[in-house]
Amino acid sequence: SGTAAAGGWGAGGGFNSMEPGQYKDTYAIGPHTSKSPSPYKCLVDINPYKIVRQGATGVYDYTKVITGQVGDHIHRARSSGTTPTITTSKPGVAHSAGCQVFQTVTDFDWMMAAVYQQTNNTKRTVFDYTLLNEEDVSGITAAPQPAALPSLNYKYIADQLFNALNRYDTDEDKIYALLGLLRNQNDLSLTIDEYGSRTIDAGVNYKSTLRNTLNKELDNSELTKIKSLLAKKGITY
Repeated sequence: SGTAAAGGWGAGGGFNSMEPGQYKDTYAIGPHTSKSPSPYKCLVDINPYKIVRQGATGVYDYTKVITGQVGDHIHRARSSGTTPTITTSKPGVAHSAGCQVFQTVTDFDWMMAAVYQQTNNTKRTVFDYTLLNEEDVSGITAAPQPAALPSLNYKYIADQLFNALNRYDTDEDKIYALLGLLRNQNDLSLTIDEYGSRTIDAGVNYKSTLRNTLNKELDNSELTKIKSLLAKKGITY
């Protein structure tokens, strides 16, 4: 629902297009791109699938199907609202070189809510994908939207974790309480992202990520307690 046609400037000046069909265990949660100004989580390819290339005339040649893994992810276009349909093929104008792109952000958020609902309630962390031609689909009723969780203030949690760590006497109880606010793997990932890399200067001086700082400042029994606390919510530390 709400996807825009794959479009972008692919290698060699052309486009990719996924061959319609069903692809098992093809996607997992991952960053859209490490080069993005604001990286965000989407579905990234982890196994091969069938693709076709756009020819010199601009027409996809479905008689020449390639099986491979070329980085065609499932992501959104712009960060808010609905992105107008793009008809140009100029480099840097379109939003993809072949990915499946959501035109409307709320539709993308719906998909990611369903994705996290699966990972939170089951041990399955990979996803199948079925691509159909629009003309092959009619009379389909949209699935109900998964219940959205209230937003957490990830910056506040990250800041408070830093304050609890950047002390001569690390405040373990505060760390347990703050991590206890997290409800799923996405909450942990977003807190880690918000923390970034910060400098601890109480007694020692080093700059590191949240996970590395916790590993350095806490002993084995304290880390075991954190892992157990998170594991009860299905969160892998």
